[in-house]
Amino acid sequence: MLKFDIGNSIFYSGDIYETNIDIVNFLKNENLVYHDTCMDDLEDNVHTSLRKLCELVPREYRNQVYCIHIDGDNFIEEASKQGFNMVNVK
Repeated sequence: MLKFDIGNSIFYSGDIYETNIDIVNFLKNENLVYHDTCMDDLEDNVHTSLRKLCELVPREYRNQVYCIHIDGDNFIEEASKQGFNMVNVK
């Protein structure tokens, strides 16, 4: 987690299946989350599935969450439908 004196704090998930912060309260404080997310929905996965992330994050806070591990043919489309952002890599 990066905390700043002024502005938003940022949580970067890295390789985790279970999010290890109180993500809803973190987002309520207008902070940002960069979260490894994938389409595969397996418990032994190293990344959080899109389904699991949808369960964790209420729709009103999803615009503050950026998916950073993008896999699968339709991941961007599905995550966008759910209200999440994608990191733009150039």
